[in-house]
Amino acid sequence: MRPRISVVLPTKEEEGAFSTIASLKRMFPSGLEIIVIDKSSKQFFSRIKRTGVRVFRQRSSGVENAMIEGLRKASGSVIASVDADGTHELSGITRGIKLIEAGQADLVLGNRMDGLERGSMSGYLRFGNAALSSIFNLLYGQDIHDVLTGMLIMDRKALDAVKRINPEGSPIAFFQVQIARRGFRLGEVRIRYSKRRYGKSRLAKSKFLYGISTALYMIKERIASLPAGQHK
Repeated sequence: MRPRISVVLPTKEEEGAFSTIASLKRMFPSGLEIIVIDKSSKQFFSRIKRTGVRVFRQRSSGVENAMIEGLRKASGSVIASVDADGTHELSGITRGIKLIEAGQADLVLGNRMDGLERGSMSGYLRFGNAALSSIFNLLYGQDIHDVLTGMLIMDRKALDAVKRINPEGSPIAFFQVQIARRGFRLGEVRIRYSKRRYGKSRLAKSKFLYGISTALYMIKERIASLPAGQHK
C-alpha cells in the first residue's frame, strides 16, 4: 500500500537526523515513509540504517541533488523534504499536508521568517533571503516570504512534473522555481526556526556569491519559460 506521506532527509554527518527521525515517527505513527540520502562515513551510515528507515548512499554531490535522489525514490501521495539539522519546526509538514489535501496548494514552503529564534539567522542572511524572495515573487507572480527554506511539502503531480530534471549546479530554490514555472500553486505555512544544536552549517562559503547565483538562476529559468519570440 502506498504511504500517505514520504519525507526525504539529506544527511552528511548530521547528528540532528536521529532526533528528526524519532520526531517524525511520533508525528506519523502510520502511513509514513522516511528516506535518508546520506553522504557520510560508513559509521554514520550504519547508525542511520539502525533507525529502520530507508537509507541510500548519495551518488552525486550537493543538497539539491540529494533531495532529488530521495524524491525520485519516494512513493507517498504527499512528499516532503526537510533539513535534518533539527532547526525547522516539523509540525509545518502536517500543516502543509492539510493545505495540499484541501486542494489549496501543490507545493507548500515552511516560512521561517516570522518564527526566528534569537541567534538562529544573521541579519545579513535575513536581508538576502528577503531580497531573493522578492525577486522570485516578481518573476513568478507568487507571494512567498522564505524562498530559501529547507522545508518543502508537495503533492505527487507537482513532484512528477520536475523529478526528472537534473538540478546539477542549481541553487536550493530549484524546486520552487521549477514548480512555479509550470503553473502549479505555491503556498506556505509559518514555522519556528531554531538555532543549530548539532555540528556546523554547510552553506556555501560565500553567501553573497550564492545569492547572486540564485538570482541569476531565477531569471534564467523565467526567460526560458517565456513563449518563443518573447525572450528579447
